[in-house]
Amino acid sequence: MTRSSAAAEDVRQGSGTTLQSVRRAARLLLESARDGGISAREAAERHGFSLPTGYHLLNSLASEGLLAKDRHGRYVLGPAAGVIAEAVHRDVRVPERYTAALRALVRETGETAYLSAWGRGELRILAVEEGSHMVRVTGLAVDYASNPHARTSARVLLACATPAVRQAHLADMRLRRLTPATITSRERLEQDLDRIAVEGIAIGRDEYVVGLTCASVAVVENGVATAALTIAAPTDRFRSTEPALTAALRDAGTRAAHGSTPA
Repeated sequence: MTRSSAAAEDVRQGSGTTLQSVRRAARLLLESARDGGISAREAAERHGFSLPTGYHLLNSLASEGLLAKDRHGRYVLGPAAGVIAEAVHRDVRVPERYTAALRALVRETGETAYLSAWGRGELRILAVEEGSHMVRVTGLAVDYASNPHARTSARVLLACATPAVRQAHLADMRLRRLTPATITSRERLEQDLDRIAVEGIAIGRDEYVVGLTCASVAVVENGVATAALTIAAPTDRFRSTEPALTAALRDAGTRAAHGSTPA
């Protein structure tokens, strides 16, 4: 191997090591935010690297103010993480792979679909694609979505959230009856969230509007539910095509997370 090719190989290996460290650090930051803190031992056990590596990654994040070590030796979100939180609340930007998966879902099913996420403490519709069927759902708009207890998008995100985040949202949620099928009991809502957490999909039949069925899945990246994809269809048509619709929806959630779309 020549000197120049050896140098190039060193650069490639160094770049690979740096990228791996960045990915590990990003995952630990997300896990600390999701779980309310993380220890070096937990980090090492979860990801299969050594304890010194866990300390190195967490201390590196702490040195930048993204994490801080509490009195129990766990690394929690630091003051610099607030800059990220403020930016997210100020301006929720939609990754192109999310909207690409949304468009592909509508092409595949012909049904109206939309993308939602939490923003400024509220459930927000970020993008809408109308279906191609003669009878289709209309009137959805990019804006804040009211009555989250009756929306499958909110329920699937709450099902994926930590217990603390879930309870914080539920504490202020008014369970208004919109239709005879709307869930208005806190106990029933929590049971539904537990079921969704196991099944990975939320389906609401006539809960928000009579004659409308919605189904939602979460877009999950590094163990964090960042958004929800939802199909909305007339209840009769949804019932007759449910297996195909839910399969397409699950595939869309996976494609949004990983950035691949069908040809």
